[in-house]
Amino acid sequence: MIKAGYAENYAMHRSEKVLSNVVVIAAIAKIDGKTAKKLDLTREGQHKKLEEVRIMALKNGNPAAAASAIREENDMLGFHREKAPNQEKEQAILDRMSEEERLLELEAVKLRTSKLANAHIKLKT
Repeated sequence: MIKAGYAENYAMHRSEKVLSNVVVIAAIAKIDGKTAKKLDLTREGQHKKLEEVRIMALKNGNPAAAASAIREENDMLGFHREKAPNQEKEQAILDRMSEEERLLELEAVKLRTSKLANAHIKLKT
């Protein structure tokens, strides 16, 4: 956040709130999409590279590097979840949101779901 122009004190204390704002999330996703397009990055291409690294690591007798490649693949494919959902915390966040923010969040969820479905990735329930 400091690189974006926020004061160090503000960035240290308020970054979680700013970075969890649905408008900020949408803006970051838009920038990330443009960057990926500019660099010609695709999920399939990255997956192929990681698979090549994993195979090379196994051939060279480096199981730690192979395990690392597998972790990266799993993370890229969405097989890791950082935290289990917490209904009370999620409800408290929704309660603090304005109607417009709730609608934006709903649209963001729909967009993420659509992108995952189009990428042929199974969603965890």
